[in-house]
Amino acid sequence: MVMTLALTATELSTSTLGDLSADLLLDMYEAMLRARRLDERCWLLHRQGKIAFHISGMGHEAAQIGIVFALRRGDDHLLPYYRDLAMVLAFGMTPLDVMLGVFGKQGDPSSGGRQMPEHYSLRAKNIYSVSSPVATQVPQAAGVALAEK
Repeated sequence: MVMTLALTATELSTSTLGDLSADLLLDMYEAMLRARRLDERCWLLHRQGKIAFHISGMGHEAAQIGIVFALRRGDDHLLPYYRDLAMVLAFGMTPLDVMLGVFGKQGDPSSGGRQMPEHYSLRAKNIYSVSSPVATQVPQAAGVALAEK
């Protein structure tokens, strides 16, 4: 059971969440928290001058995790953009994978440290490379869907 609260923290309604088990909700919450903590760490590293680039996705975690948990990991394909940290983590990238990219290290699975940081990809998990202009993944996703047809 979940309680929906208003901004003033007064109870609005109480409802069940259908097929979402307590374990699944906990997994989703942990995925959101993992993404937020890693995003905060990257933000701090950028402010300290230890990394050159960071685009935060803070505040997007719930929507991204909801999307990924509706997908079939291993079968479906993900075409993220640079703020989709929560999505790529939940879809199979590890925090180490992300940090190798942020620091531009050779072990970065996205590009071996050659791609702009936070332009995620991981072929083994069906995570496609990111293009910098926003929304370019839409026609790319259509092409992937057509190829899968």
